[in-house]
Amino acid sequence: MSETMVYMGPSIRHVVQHGTALKGGYPPALAAEMETQPFIKDLIIPVSEVAEARKELKTDGSRLAALYKRIEKGGNRNGV
Repeated sequence: MSETMVYMGPSIRHVVQHGTALKGGYPPALAAEMETQPFIKDLIIPVSEVAEARKELKTDGSRLAALYKRIEKGGNRNGV
């Protein structure tokens, strides 16, 4: 990953916080969580697309909003 990316999903306790900027790879805890929940990667957005992603997150029924809610409602093992 050469471009700075931003995690746009809900905070996942002990893994990643909403809005975390990522450059040069994923932290070990996030990489491990992505192995069990690969859809998390879809919530990691290039910084150049963050404004558009924020709009999509506010749109009920959008793909990003559905993924966000999946994690928020306990779609992860660590809780939110």
